[in-house]
Amino acid sequence: MIAMFGMVMAYGIKMLSSVDFTSKENFLTIACSVGMGLGVTAVPDLFAKMPESVQILTGNGIVAGSLTAILMKVFFNIEKITKK
Repeated sequence: MIAMFGMVMAYGIKMLSSVDFTSKENFLTIACSVGMGLGVTAVPDLFAKMPESVQILTGNGIVAGSLTAILMKVFFNIEKITKK
């Protein structure tokens, strides 16, 4: 189990090494996604008063962080998407 999670972490670091950190959008996306994932994990009752349908998506740090990254990537690239 340690090797499996270690490999997942190592692959994640490898993927992040190819990210252009000079881009403010990329840096902000990573920062907010990791912050949201860790925040939900550290404070599990953060979204306790939200409807159950939202709690399903925000109850897990990995899901919350992933959704944050997806939404931010769409937000920062909406102009490129609409021009095509």
